Amino acid sequence: MERRTRWFERVTGLLLLVVLSAGIGAALVRAGEEKYPSEWDPRVLGLANFVERERGALFDHPVPVDFLTAEDYSARTRTDEGALTEEERTELEQFEGAMRALGIISGDTDLLEATNDLTDSGTLAYYNSAEERVVVRGTEVTPGLAVTLVHELTHVLQDQVFSLDRYNESDDEVSSGRTYAFGALVEGDADRIEQRYVDTLDQAVQDTIDAENEAGLEEFEEAGIPDALTALFGSMYGLGDAFVAVMEAAKGESVDGAFADPPVTEEQVFDPFEYIDGEGPAAVAGPETDGAEAYDEGDFGAVSLMVVLAERIDPRLALAAATGWGGDAYAVFPRDGRTCFRMNVTGDTPEDTAELADAFTAWVAAAPGSSGPTPNASTSQDGDVVGLESCDPGAGSAGGTGGSMAAVELAVTRSYVAAGSLDEGADADQARCFASALVTGLTDEELATEDPSPGVARRVAGFANACR
Repeated sequence: MERRTRWFERVTGLLLLVVLSAGIGAALVRAGEEKYPSEWDPRVLGLANFVERERGALFDHPVPVDFLTAEDYSARTRTDEGALTEEERTELEQFEGAMRALGIISGDTDLLEATNDLTDSGTLAYYNSAEERVVVRGTEVTPGLAVTLVHELTHVLQDQVFSLDRYNESDDEVSSGRTYAFGALVEGDADRIEQRYVDTLDQAVQDTIDAENEAGLEEFEEAGIPDALTALFGSMYGLGDAFVAVMEAAKGESVDGAFADPPVTEEQVFDPFEYIDGEGPAAVAGPETDGAEAYDEGDFGAVSLMVVLAERIDPRLALAAATGWGGDAYAVFPRDGRTCFRMNVTGDTPEDTAELADAFTAWVAAAPGSSGPTPNASTSQDGDVVGLESCDPGAGSAGGTGGSMAAVELAVTRSYVAAGSLDEGADADQARCFASALVTGLTDEELATEDPSPGVARRVAGFANACR
């Protein structure tokens, strides 16, 4: 699966980045070249064998692996602004307006450049499932690149066994939440096999890889990509990893079982017990657009909602509100020369809906231009449906607080704690209860410590006792 920009569509569902990336990549069948090579490139043969053993399945056939220089890789993965059509430029402006309205980017963010940086410097390789080939940054397989190749070769095997393109994102019947959820499962499974490969390496080699990753992270941070974009980009991986951990730990569940019957919403990845319980989304009517034709409309999702909320309110409050998500519908549309976003959302219970309403009220109060007769953002409630509206505050607006990164980390931690509890014999209700109590009741510093104080240990024991 391509490690590129599909995660980004979860923010508003606009297909802009698919349009912009269309045509990027090598041709499926080049002149004089067979579709599939007769054998693996020698540089990846041992890694392909490892993936087969650890994933418990066999490749149908090898696929091409394109080893590119850093310059050629950048050229392959970046979109040239000068190549955009007038229609694409208009769509980009609309998309940026929606992102500013949601507090995802600040007024001075160049969204195309930020996306290019994410898809270029943020990746070492990707598997293009449409073209069935792996594209690699670099021509020499270093230890760090070998780790990434194990990940991408796992995608190749997933594609040949389960089909990674089973959900066509141009199909109106396929929600963005379904494609996100399946993508998280795919990435979590690939990360699982990648980690098994790392565990086979000598500690000195692992230390070298860690140093390479640190250097890459510093380069990535220097690019100045907004935290919320990084949070969205990373959420599919982090939450996917934790979802897979729960599938391995829960009775009656398995990773292959999840591929056979994949999660269908962001919520089912965000809270794996929603998947185990078979809880699907509630039907919610789409918002009005004041007679204007919508640029885009669809489902927003629990993860995207949490990220947006956490950029303006406390990450734990954002996590709690998103946990009560029951279903939603949104629309992006023009009004008075600005791009506006509206969403209707309901909670799983009346209490959850009330919690969402409180979170929206706090978010609106922190939004730029929230005071005055015509505020940029507002919220409303009609029965069990809460509404949120926000319009583009303009190019001079400030971005969010960066709290979305913390919120995603809390959600990931919650699922890993639940998986650990299941491993230790807790049932699903106990594991879910304990994990939620832990991330809610401890501070970030207390969660991170490996040597808790006696006071923290007593509180943790109290959480466990209360959940029995």
